[in-house]
Amino acid sequence: MPLGEFCGTLRDMSAPSRELPPPMPIRKDNFAGRTFEERMPLMIHDVLSRGGWSAEVVSWLELLLASLPRGPVPTQLIESELDPAFWQSAGLCHEGLTWDALPFFEAETVFHFALLHATGYQGEASRDPFAEAKREGFEAGLPAAQRWAELEWTSRSEERSAALELSLWGNLHDLSFQRRGDSRELIVDERARALGLLDAASMVDIILDNAGSELTCDLLASDVLLRGGKKVRLHHKPRPFFISDATARDVRWTIAELRKRAVGPLRLVGERLERALEGGQLELRTDAFWCRPLHLTGMPDELRTDIGRADVVLLKGDLNYRRIIEDRLYPFDTPAASAGPAGFPPLVALRVLKSEVLVGLEPGRAAALDAAQPGWLTSGETAIVQVF
Repeated sequence: MPLGEFCGTLRDMSAPSRELPPPMPIRKDNFAGRTFEERMPLMIHDVLSRGGWSAEVVSWLELLLASLPRGPVPTQLIESELDPAFWQSAGLCHEGLTWDALPFFEAETVFHFALLHATGYQGEASRDPFAEAKREGFEAGLPAAQRWAELEWTSRSEERSAALELSLWGNLHDLSFQRRGDSRELIVDERARALGLLDAASMVDIILDNAGSELTCDLLASDVLLRGGKKVRLHHKPRPFFISDATARDVRWTIAELRKRAVGPLRLVGERLERALEGGQLELRTDAFWCRPLHLTGMPDELRTDIGRADVVLLKGDLNYRRIIEDRLYPFDTPAASAGPAGFPPLVALRVLKSEVLVGLEPGRAAALDAAQPGWLTSGETAIVQVF
């Protein structure tokens, strides 16, 4: 693809359109701006604090830190041998641009790629700079997972419903976001529709989000689906991404830890998952797409065809939701059916809100939430189960 056409692919979603609202921008007065002013520097400091880095890596991390919040994108940190055909061209596309000149989704994705490249990551043999935090998340969630596995259910349908909610709220353990408060509210609740789709499905694809305790929750939910006779395919990131996102190494490590460390019913979950992996009923899949600054509408044909084999697709987390609606500033009461992409199986978004884009609210609900729960869009205290 010629460079101009490639850059246009990245830019077209930020172009004005009479039909579509613009994507989320980075401004001083919005969540995206605060992310680059506050959260991104904290992420870099956290990586540095883990220690053990070479002087070269420290200098690269400091270079990235110095570019925040509104400096030029350090393109030398995105010209990597990881997915080189894409990212070397992306580096040229971003030459001379500042972070706040990019749409938020694109800037955030580029930042996380640059952060990983700055640590010298070259593949699975390299140190995962976020591994310690992921392991800490797993350890913190293990007692709760043990208790959940020991619960008894009156019916399979009750267990499936509980598993769906477990997978949803597992997002509260996202390592890149600190939860505040204890109140939780499901502001779009299409669980009944989602469960109907799952009941009728033979093959379920789950687009994973975070490792740590959330991944444990997703594996518990996968076990419920597998015991119900479903084939389950877990789509993970090809490399560390967005701090806590799950890779194949994280999935296999978590299953192994459940088999070794858990007791009773939870250990049996680990053993069943291991057998399902070996027998092909549970599959791990990945694609470079999941670490690129692209939305579902920009998904490569081969991956789209593969996902099209599923009967229903569960998309975990805030970032995957933003991929569904292209991170656009739709009015909150826009019907979900008019904002989602065409040509996919039914998509079920399981999302705890941590950004300022949303569709499918009842008219007037956003104003009521503004009055009752200021900051509800990014507090991590509201969630949705929504079907596209």
